[in-house]
Amino acid sequence: RARDEATGSGGRIDIVTGVLEVEDGAQIAVSTFGLGGAGAIGVSASDRITLRSAPGNSASVISAASVGSDIEQLADVGDAGTIHLRAGRLEILDGGNVTTSRNGAVSLAGGDLADAGSLLVEAGDILISGAGSGIYAKAATPPSLPAGREARSGGSVTLLADGDVTLLDRATVNADSREGLGDAGNIFIQAGRFFSSEGSSVETAASNGALGGEIRIAAGKAIEIADSLVSAEVGFGPGAGGNISLGGLQDADSPLPAVALNRSTIFARAVEGAGGDISIVTAGYLESGDSVLDASSQADIDGTISVSSPANDITVELAALPVALLDSAAVAASACGRATGQDASFQVQRRRAPALPPDLAARSPDAGAALPCTGVEVLQ
Repeated sequence: RARDEATGSGGRIDIVTGVLEVEDGAQIAVSTFGLGGAGAIGVSASDRITLRSAPGNSASVISAASVGSDIEQLADVGDAGTIHLRAGRLEILDGGNVTTSRNGAVSLAGGDLADAGSLLVEAGDILISGAGSGIYAKAATPPSLPAGREARSGGSVTLLADGDVTLLDRATVNADSREGLGDAGNIFIQAGRFFSSEGSSVETAASNGALGGEIRIAAGKAIEIADSLVSAEVGFGPGAGGNISLGGLQDADSPLPAVALNRSTIFARAVEGAGGDISIVTAGYLESGDSVLDASSQADIDGTISVSSPANDITVELAALPVALLDSAAVAASACGRATGQDASFQVQRRRAPALPPDLAARSPDAGAALPCTGVEVLQ
């Protein structure tokens, strides 16, 4: 930690392990309260990293933060620091979170820009599940800045998975500058196989005339968004909404994924500025009737919505049905044969119906009549 009066940076935390578990309110943190940067956190786990909170405890957290102790100092606080996690699997459960946050502005206009903090995850699979569970990069500034000071944007979030990225049950990936004057940060999520969001959100947000951040979600096989929100919205002011894109991996030779939206919303809206653009590039697109894509602006400077899917000629996949009919005589002739090698014949016999109970016989004029012919097979 770098204290209020310090001008130097906080230290760096590096962890190399097989399994890292941060549970029951435990924290791994770097921070600054002065002009120096917060430092950095690097974790490399060959197996997994798990963050899990318990009911009644504080959240289990990995964080890098810069925090000014008062309004005056907010304008001079140092960099938020960076977080880099590498693991076979990352699990963020039951309210655990990974956060970079910065309260403050750049020191001087035209000077070096202070870093709002970046967050990078590289893993085989990424699972974020549960209310309050998430990955956050936030920036805040005082409501007004001294002369010569500039607001700084939120940090970036990059999630790279060789396999799947899964968000469940109110999980969140967020780059937010709504509490200040700076632009929202950007979010990039790439899954080698599947990206799935169920009842969760991926969101950048800005206000006070700042710009909405950009969101890009890429997958190798499929992108499924159900009961979820993807938003790069500007809440108020002249800032433009961020752009949102769903599509394939950056490798040009990779196939496009299928994309499905089910009871979900994609927003790139703005109030006084231009709406952002929404772009979906897919091998096949499914959208439920209650899903919404909205790139509108209250100032009538709407963004564009584009869904691009290669034209499929289904006729090349059709196979001709056989036109030869069955030989009914051959089928009938073989019906009475048995796989025993014995000859068989088909004879017609009549049988009488069994006697009815007295109460039914009185009401049945045909009781005791012969039944229709039935086939009986007789072995010879």
